[in-house]
Amino acid sequence: TIRILFGLTLCCRYLPIALSSFGYFDISADFAKILFCQLMLLMSFSLMVGFATTFSLIGLLVCARQFDIYVGAQTLGTTVAITLVLGLFLCGAGRRLSADEWLLRRFPDAIWARIISMKLYQVTQKTLRYFYLLIFWLFAATSFGALQYHFLDHLWYEGMTMRIGFQNAFLCDWWPMF
Repeated sequence: TIRILFGLTLCCRYLPIALSSFGYFDISADFAKILFCQLMLLMSFSLMVGFATTFSLIGLLVCARQFDIYVGAQTLGTTVAITLVLGLFLCGAGRRLSADEWLLRRFPDAIWARIISMKLYQVTQKTLRYFYLLIFWLFAATSFGALQYHFLDHLWYEGMTMRIGFQNAFLCDWWPMF
């Protein structure tokens, strides 16, 4: 269920970007950016339904940071998402409640079904413990990095963050008062 909810979250993130990419980018000059936006949405949807889950996870792992750089939308959320994608990949996501599982049950002898549903290695209880620990430490390092970033930001230690946040129309409904 983590895979499904995370895929749904990614679809909610990439759907508006993919839809607005046709109007935002020039089709003749920036067609690759438009295609990249559509690809990210496709990989997110594929992860959500569990179709070619391993390939979707590898694609998201490789492309997520590059996508943020490409469209100019770098966030801490992407770093956390990459950590979760790595965790899902290492733990063998897509074995249950997925289109991959259905394809393997429906067409057990079909080579194409095995290729689409391919898992790169067998996950055991012992390796799961190591993967959980690795993901925990990666998330802790990400959180510590975010904390350090805020401690070194002059707006935080001068007490200006609330003033700037309240003046932002995106963050505060009452911004004209400030």
